[in-house]
Amino acid sequence: MTLKPKETGSFSLETVIPNRFIPKSLYVYADSENVSFITELPCWPPIHFGYSGDIVDKNGSAIVEPTIGQELFFPVGLANNNDKPEKYTYFLQVKDEQGITVHLSWLTGTIETDGIITLAQSWIPENAGTYDVEILLWSDIESPTPIPPIHITAVTVK
Repeated sequence: MTLKPKETGSFSLETVIPNRFIPKSLYVYADSENVSFITELPCWPPIHFGYSGDIVDKNGSAIVEPTIGQELFFPVGLANNNDKPEKYTYFLQVKDEQGITVHLSWLTGTIETDGIITLAQSWIPENAGTYDVEILLWSDIESPTPIPPIHITAVTVK
């Protein structure tokens, strides 16, 4: 965007940061012939989370072919590089082939400043079939704000 002298305008700035970096904030510099400024902006989301796609048992061993009645765990990693503790709610939703929710559970908590934790929720399938497992993270239950991304994985139960 180019502005003429004394002209104002608004714009959006989107920054793509590789997953291996988890910044607390970023700086924006603006410069012209007459003015220059710097501003620090917090990064969103407040908590970074990831799901590798793994399905494990209670001991953390990989489950390759899930079966009816077997407890399946879905581990996620959370990181908080902010200068204050952050609340979270980790949702696990399982939908059958017709898109009907057959399981919904959640964990809530607070991750401390510069904290890194691994959480896992479980589901025990009662029927064979292919299910969509959705893993979502929200800021908290009281004033929920979804924190991207949403992870969806297909699970075939025999």
